[in-house]
Amino acid sequence: MASYQPDSLASMQALTAYGVQAVIVKISEESADGGAYVILLSRKQLHTLVTSSQTVIVLG
Repeated sequence: MASYQPDSLASMQALTAYGVQAVIVKISEESADGGAYVILLSRKQLHTLVTSSQTVIVLG
């Protein structure tokens, strides 16, 4: 799941309705100069996914 994708509970429940069994959430990004940062939206995405009973795989 990328930061540009919807993170509402309804969109997560739709994933379940389509048969999605797990979602991968990317929580950090590396920039061209070698620095890394945490994607702030990932916290909300994780919370919503857990609320919708999805299996979550976290990539750092």
